[in-house]
Amino acid sequence: MISNLMGDKEALIGLLRIVVRAVSVPESLHIKLVTQLDFIPKLLNILNINDDDISKEVVLILINLAACDSNCAELMTKMNGHKKLIELIDSSNISLVERCLWVLGNIAGDKASLREVLLQSELPLKLSNVLAKEIPLSLRRMGCWLASHLCHDNLNPNRTKLMIEPLNKCLYQSDIQVQSETLWAISKIIQDKFLRTEVANKINVGKVLELMLSESADISIPATYIIGCICAGNYTCTSLVVETGGMKYICSLFKNPSVSYFITKYTSWTIANLSLSSVSHLNLLLDYGILKRVVEIIIFSPEHSVFLYFLSFSCKLKLVGF
Repeated sequence: MISNLMGDKEALIGLLRIVVRAVSVPESLHIKLVTQLDFIPKLLNILNINDDDISKEVVLILINLAACDSNCAELMTKMNGHKKLIELIDSSNISLVERCLWVLGNIAGDKASLREVLLQSELPLKLSNVLAKEIPLSLRRMGCWLASHLCHDNLNPNRTKLMIEPLNKCLYQSDIQVQSETLWAISKIIQDKFLRTEVANKINVGKVLELMLSESADISIPATYIIGCICAGNYTCTSLVVETGGMKYICSLFKNPSVSYFITKYTSWTIANLSLSSVSHLNLLLDYGILKRVVEIIIFSPEHSVFLYFLSFSCKLKLVGF
């Protein structure tokens, strides 16, 4: 039926909108029917018409299929549907680009093997180009959300690192969702110990330090984790945090007993790394008066104390003249 309507734009769009409504309900029987009828190859073929109005309806169907059925997401990549979606990212139609990123985000969020397929494609570079531009907020939100999914387990650091600089630009957005997705993406990339110095030099560490104090846990937690990863790097990395005024942010959070479990955990880890990096850093920590809080955590939060034993060890070394 679809093939019979390929020359009638209005009729084809009408049919596609019926399919959109049919598959818009999660766990819908229509989704299984669409899969059984081998409908996805036909949908992908329609994208070759290169008509934005028609493509938007097709992509909306793909959004729902990729979100609700893992088999559909996998079939799309096996049929190289992701390549067509990536190609459409170059469209001047913002709504179409946003929908394409949405489908790709659903595919990336499905499982690791599909993330790897997307990472090996042109997507990291194309997404970087999108995020580097001045774009509407809704598109930036979608792009950062996709980046967060692509970086989820950092399967391919050489590909995810392509997004570091445009992600850094997104840190300056005042939108909570953009900042949160951006920070989570960077926090995954910087987990790779071989990338820590490169990431630290390409992001605005001072901005990340400011975001540590955000009232939103979705922002403060990944921001604190990023600083922890930087301080787990070499002396150059820890010095960058210190020279940017990081001590006051880190110690302020660390000394606050009302912060979340994860903030306490990550600041404890960060302070332990700072104390081990150099005697000068240890002296700065002590000048900020953290020892009382160290004792409280060791007594009342033993799950975090493993990090602070390193700090205690550093203090002992200092006392005996090492």
